[in-house]
Amino acid sequence: MRSLWVARSGPPGPRLGRSLRPGPGSSPAKIPTGNRRGMEASRLLPGVTLLRAGRWVGTDEPPPAVSLEKALASLPRFRRVGFGSNRHLDVVVREPLAGAPEVPVAVVSKRYALVPHAEVLSALVEAARRSGLDPAGMRARVELTEYGERMLLLLEAPPGRGLDAGDGQPVALTVVALNSVDGSSRFAIVLAWMRLACLNGLLVGSARERLARAHTGGLEVAAIRRFLDRGLRVAEAERADLRAWGERRVTAEGLRDWVDGPVRRRWGVTAAARVFHAASQGLDVGFVPPLLRLPPSERAVRPRGRVPGAAVPARTAWDAAQALSWVASRQPEPADRLTRWRDVPGLVAELLRHGTAPGGESQAPLFR
Repeated sequence: MRSLWVARSGPPGPRLGRSLRPGPGSSPAKIPTGNRRGMEASRLLPGVTLLRAGRWVGTDEPPPAVSLEKALASLPRFRRVGFGSNRHLDVVVREPLAGAPEVPVAVVSKRYALVPHAEVLSALVEAARRSGLDPAGMRARVELTEYGERMLLLLEAPPGRGLDAGDGQPVALTVVALNSVDGSSRFAIVLAWMRLACLNGLLVGSARERLARAHTGGLEVAAIRRFLDRGLRVAEAERADLRAWGERRVTAEGLRDWVDGPVRRRWGVTAAARVFHAASQGLDVGFVPPLLRLPPSERAVRPRGRVPGAAVPARTAWDAAQALSWVASRQPEPADRLTRWRDVPGLVAELLRHGTAPGGESQAPLFR
């Protein structure tokens, strides 16, 4: 399903200052034809991901980057109200939005600390400012579920903090945050390198650490700043390692055996086949029946579309890493994306050990 990109008009959002505050709502938006479920969510922000049957729905195109002011003004607002005479539970309600009435989104414990999405964005921007990142140079991408109860936020650092991998495709250092107002998940943030052509992700740091907090209290800007300070130092230290991936040449046999070996064992046959064809042909694929018991690289497939920015065929370990990250970033559930992004460096390390050679020299394939 494609993202619903909605043209908006209306009063400008709040100006950025020392802190961010929610701004006025925007005018109602025209809904494009196609899937009509989640029409309310499509008014929130261009490029939202919709919730259907309790799940995130993956998008063919990433949400566009917008200014922090626009992102903040577009986020839904929530409040809690008593659940009738129940002394232990409250109802979380999304406030009226773009002409739509308020709507209940969850029943939560009285002990549950409601952390609105706007508060998350404000806290991250303030922590980033204290860590030396200029908010004026930052952009945001937001994905929301149907009623806005769950959010995936990508907060891109200024371009000077990005990575040049030598392939002509900009890579942004990005704060990735997950939040919910319905008790379905904890607040969590990670740092990632995001290739902007297709939003392929790769987590920063060998430990792939993240900051996660249960909804039992408000956000601590100081704790977020400490996490960002540590992550920014690690990101600077690993730039050279990532650039080195672009200097390691991939052999055709090495790529094939890597996909049929460690990638298949870690991610399964379907994902491994998608990685192979993304790397070898620049295509995303699906299987064609009959599903014979063949290695991923030999399965019959049908093309599903081009992989944006793919090197065809993959010539370096960096190119192979982007094929991995493409498949990882297409996971509908954001938490699953983070898990697979975390796997990418280890899988590339397998390729570096056995299936590459410096400067294009011949090298024995993997596991033969």
